[in-house]
Amino acid sequence: DNEEHPVFGVTAYLSLDAGMFRIPLGHASTNERGEFFIDFDLESGSTIGTLELTVLAGNDRFRVMENNYVRRVHYIWRADSRTQWNDTAVLYGKQKATGNYIGALGIMNSTARGYVWLKDQTGYSGFPDVDIWWPTSEGQSHYEEANAADPVADIFIRNTATWHSDTHIHEYGHHWVNRYAHWITPDYCNFYCDDGPDDCGHCYWCREDAEIAFSEGFPHWFAASNVDWMTAVFMPAPLTASYNESVDECQEDGLVHDAYETEGIFAALLRDIEDPVDPADDDQPGIVGGDATEFGFSVVMNFIDEFEPTTPAEFLAQAMDFYVGNREQIWETASNVGYVGLDLEPPPAIADLSSPTHEPGLPSPDGTVQLTWTRPDDDASGISGYSVEISTGGPVLPDQFIEIYDVTVYD
Repeated sequence: DNEEHPVFGVTAYLSLDAGMFRIPLGHASTNERGEFFIDFDLESGSTIGTLELTVLAGNDRFRVMENNYVRRVHYIWRADSRTQWNDTAVLYGKQKATGNYIGALGIMNSTARGYVWLKDQTGYSGFPDVDIWWPTSEGQSHYEEANAADPVADIFIRNTATWHSDTHIHEYGHHWVNRYAHWITPDYCNFYCDDGPDDCGHCYWCREDAEIAFSEGFPHWFAASNVDWMTAVFMPAPLTASYNESVDECQEDGLVHDAYETEGIFAALLRDIEDPVDPADDDQPGIVGGDATEFGFSVVMNFIDEFEPTTPAEFLAQAMDFYVGNREQIWETASNVGYVGLDLEPPPAIADLSSPTHEPGLPSPDGTVQLTWTRPDDDASGISGYSVEISTGGPVLPDQFIEIYDVTVYD
């Protein structure tokens, strides 16, 4: 749109071109305002020559590389040169990129912001390097882990996703999983969202398998939370954003697919576990419950780092086992987006049944009997309510219809 915006995270290099030789003077990365500062010293008389400023679309964590399929080519350009300067400061002013460098800087901008946000939120900073290849016209944007032949992990950004901040951060989310959790190379060939036997893909709301539901659902949520922060903090806001709060139908058949095998539903689950409690958040009409949890972003990240789940089922089982005090809230939140089969056993009978108003076996003029008891534990959902039957003879089994809800006093 012909607007000018600062670029965060690129590296500026300053050198002195003295004719027969070049003297490196220093380098620095740009801050969120696009500024950089380089301190350097030159001996007396060495101010003869040209100060050359070059800019690299990269830093010590990630670099945007030109995807020419032949050799590694950095996006680096000569920004400005100076033949006159004083002994104290050189002010280069505003530097403007042109051509493909603009797209490379846009990808750097969103990735650098995502990295810093992640570091500030969670303390994670020990990422291995990653090369970001752009543009690629073959296939979809994707992530490839490092291997013996290529010791640096790679992110490939499709040319149509040049300005899609959510795509850049999504692929960087794969890099986080590979570093801190448990990476499994996915196999997308299952006839959903596949363009052919050699061109297999995946869709947000269509099932793949349990491992893909996790390995793609996590980066969807990761990117959506990150881009929300960018939108709130930076102007202009990112051009694209992912919304994964509610559950939708698979575009291939118009059905809501199995939550345990669908990436978008796992992303919706993580979103609800992370964000503020909202009892009215009805992700699937007719499904019990609402958004009952508010763990926050860093808690979810640290949990996945610690337990390394690879499927939604593993994540939920580990979460309900570890966060025992929040088990019922996790169950309600998961049920709200379509996860079934989490509550496997009925609750046991109540314990410590007693009456603070009457003594068993003794007559009383008080016709109102108050009963109290201890709430029984349950494996997932908790207690919805009770059926009550009072008799003057022997014990009578209550029916299975709720008469009172989740209380521990009856009168």
